[in-house]
Amino acid sequence: LEGFKGLSMRALATAVGVTAPTLYDYFANKEAVLDGLYLEGVRALADRYDEILESTESGLECSADMARGYRHFALTQQEIFLLVFSR
Repeated sequence: LEGFKGLSMRALATAVGVTAPTLYDYFANKEAVLDGLYLEGVRALADRYDEILESTESGLECSADMARGYRHFALTQQEIFLLVFSR
């Protein structure tokens, strides 16, 4: 797939191994797919921040760990990161 702008329901269906009509059983349209991906990205980053808050006592260490978590998310989940922070 060529980024989110180039995403088509047919191409997405092929990429995940289903037919386009099957994909429409789960998502009404492309926007619904992007909304779902956005929410999953936000949840993943929020879960990581919650883990950091629960395991870090120092405010400075917590801030540094959160910055590292944000960077790690940006580097390992580039497409989702762009979707979350450009939407």
